[in-house]
Amino acid sequence: MFTPGILPKPKINSYYKSGLDVVFSKASFDLPKSLPVLTVSKPPPIDVVKAKEIALNLGYGFEPRIVNDTLDGTSYVFDDNKSVLYVRSKTNKVEFHNYIDPASINTNKTVDHKELINNALDFLLKLKILGENEILFSFARYYKGSGSSGELVYTKNKDEASFYEFSFSQKLNGLYIIDNARNSPITVTLLPDGNIYKAEVSILGEVKNSPESYPLKSFEDIKKESNEYTLISVNESDSFLEGLTKTDLMDINIEGIAPAYYRESVSSEIMQPIYLLEGTAKTIGRADAVNILIYTPALQ
Repeated sequence: MFTPGILPKPKINSYYKSGLDVVFSKASFDLPKSLPVLTVSKPPPIDVVKAKEIALNLGYGFEPRIVNDTLDGTSYVFDDNKSVLYVRSKTNKVEFHNYIDPASINTNKTVDHKELINNALDFLLKLKILGENEILFSFARYYKGSGSSGELVYTKNKDEASFYEFSFSQKLNGLYIIDNARNSPITVTLLPDGNIYKAEVSILGEVKNSPESYPLKSFEDIKKESNEYTLISVNESDSFLEGLTKTDLMDINIEGIAPAYYRESVSSEIMQPIYLLEGTAKTIGRADAVNILIYTPALQ
């Protein structure tokens, strides 16, 4: 049995370090009174049969090369000289890398943000690890090329990005399991022309409800505990949070509140309910409103 009083508060990280003054668009919201805590068990290692099934979904119709190491255990490697797929048995992770040279793409052929997200989603569905109703786009991050050691260089400016990283959440029992943008178990990185550059999917183990449900905070509790609010994204990205201050955000209006489960890391064995506060705000230097997302703990 779980006792919420001894469960630590979820560690919700954010690059925004100032406070938040919000107003709510409605006098009340329809919220659940209680929810169970979720426990996650480690999934069984991926065997070669499952690895070949995943690979075939992407068109790799040949036997894998098998590699063993201490960290990842057995890895099944499918390489067709155009791209490579790693299926990590021990860590239950699927990794895809495209050998395309980013410098070789046609910079005049770019697709819009929505189409990039759809391309990423189509790739994830092609893997057949999760179904269409089990995946939700969560966050975007932007990079503008490679550094001296080959790593992608983070940028706040979407317009100068040459790599787009999209994170996705998984839906379970009608509620989404959400993460921080920089700690997501499902990510797809694309080039401006819509090509998939790389992807990583960590497979979730068996999830069970705790034997009992536990009381959640009411709307009145949420309003009174603004010190618990954590700003997670602006315009569906955390790229704009670093350096953002309280004076940069104005007229924060919360239009929706929904419960979800929060996963601190891909290795978390317990997931607690939290609330997602969704709304809009005005920012310095922009005439139009931006979408914002706030996390706040839900257990009383």
